[in-house]
Amino acid sequence: MGTPVTEVPAKDTGKPTTDKVRAATEASNILRDALETFREDLESSDATALNPNALRTTL
Repeated sequence: MGTPVTEVPAKDTGKPTTDKVRAATEASNILRDALETFREDLESSDATALNPNALRTTL
């Protein structure tokens, strides 16, 4: 009847896709900005900086 056709998976090059790189860069930028804001709050002795939820609320 013939040879069955099997699907060959695409070769994984190990390189991240453009979308993954873009998403990781965006996440990194958001975290860096949040950390910078948190540091500024600590340096200014802002009372909210002592709250462990302060960083969570900025995100």
